[in-house]
Amino acid sequence: MKKHLIIAGIICAASIPPATAVTKCVNLSADTKCTTSSIVSYDADWTATCNGVQIQGVVYPGVVKSGAIAGSVADSTGPASESSAATCYCKIISPVVSRWVISHTNASSEECAGWCGRIIVDTGGDGNAFRTAIFSNLSD
Repeated sequence: MKKHLIIAGIICAASIPPATAVTKCVNLSADTKCTTSSIVSYDADWTATCNGVQIQGVVYPGVVKSGAIAGSVADSTGPASESSAATCYCKIISPVVSRWVISHTNASSEECAGWCGRIIVDTGGDGNAFRTAIFSNLSD
């Protein structure tokens, strides 16, 4: 009986395929050009199409940070702002995850979602800094 269990164990072990790592290939970099596909004002979600890749993001209106500028990477967002001004933190959540990046400062909480979507397609100063920051801090 013991011999049959050993043989069955060997057969099972041999028939299980080896584990392999999965790599996600997404063509997003600081040079990525984006077009907007959906900016919903007064919503916490935003989407954009970048190099043919549909990305989804979220926004968080946090406390106003002294000296914060668009394109700054933030380790945390801080508590939600109760004041009339907020710092808009944006994050990509799909197909990859980015760190929180400031898209705009001194905006109302309601304006933040629109800023995340608008600035990622902006080809000028703040838009370049924002895209560089958000696409340079990606993970699975």
